[in-house]
Amino acid sequence: MSELWDAVIKGAAAGLLLAVLIGGPVFVALIKISLEKGFLVGLLFAAGVIISDSSYFMLSYLGISQLKDSKLVAQILGAGGGAFMIGFGLSLIVKKIKTKNLDNKLIEEGSRFKTLLSGFLINTLNPAALLFWIATVSTVTVEFSNKTRLIFAFFIVSMTFVFGTDVLKAFLAGKVKNIVTPKFMHWLNIVSGIVLMGVGVEKLGAASLNYFNFHPWGIGL
Repeated sequence: MSELWDAVIKGAAAGLLLAVLIGGPVFVALIKISLEKGFLVGLLFAAGVIISDSSYFMLSYLGISQLKDSKLVAQILGAGGGAFMIGFGLSLIVKKIKTKNLDNKLIEEGSRFKTLLSGFLINTLNPAALLFWIATVSTVTVEFSNKTRLIFAFFIVSMTFVFGTDVLKAFLAGKVKNIVTPKFMHWLNIVSGIVLMGVGVEKLGAASLNYFNFHPWGIGL
């Protein structure tokens, strides 16, 4: 498999994970605003979410890419990203779902700009989004040897899947409104936590083996 296809496949997986499993308040808000104000308003809200995710990605990448020259630092970033994912996944599993309604001040009636801003703010104020991008960019930067073309291919594909999934959520809002219950969100968190912990263990293990130069299959990680 070529490096580019590897980046595309992993970007698609990351996008689906972020959009479907780590939605949290964004998931609920998108369903709510699409039901109350229509599909097109839901799209504007989703666009705000994409702008927020793009900002987090760029900030994470610009910061982490400055540290890539040292092999030791690269190994630390890989291990740190894996450990971060494990911790984040565990926090999702034990997290209690609050049943209170979303803050309507963030999604109140307003102009198109306010709707866009609402999507941006709700995602930006969700710590899960920031933690996800810090951990993901750390591991991806190391995995693709800081090759900008591959990293941005990963990002573009992941954002395409996030937006595509959000469009589907907005379109199907009326059909899924009764599914998005606290119990559903609780199980969604458990699944996402298990997936993140699995990925984190793999990344942490790979970085550790690479640090000790131990390759049981005779190939570099």
